[in-house]
Amino acid sequence: MSDVISSDDKEKSLYLKQIGYLDEQLERCQLKCDELVKQNNSLVSQCSSLKTDKKDVTEYLKHSLAAKQKEVEEVLEQLKEAEEDSEALKMQLQEQMDELKSHNMMQVKMDTVM
Repeated sequence: MSDVISSDDKEKSLYLKQIGYLDEQLERCQLKCDELVKQNNSLVSQCSSLKTDKKDVTEYLKHSLAAKQKEVEEVLEQLKEAEEDSEALKMQLQEQMDELKSHNMMQVKMDTVM
């Protein structure tokens, strides 16, 4: 009978040790899980912040692009106007030169006749 009790006590002791070991393992796993949950929450927050930043930067860049495109259009329009003015001035100067040449030729003819 003493062998049976002793065997039962040993078995009970073994089970209690296993339970203790499993409780410790469970506690370590729960701590690790809590740590991973915190890391996950932090990463989710960072991801959300990065998405917001990306959206803000994208909007800023779109706005900047639109402003630059408008500026380019204005500069091109100014260039076109300057080219037109330059062409008109060229034509005006050419006319003046032609008039002066004509006037000069008439002056030379008059001088030779006299």
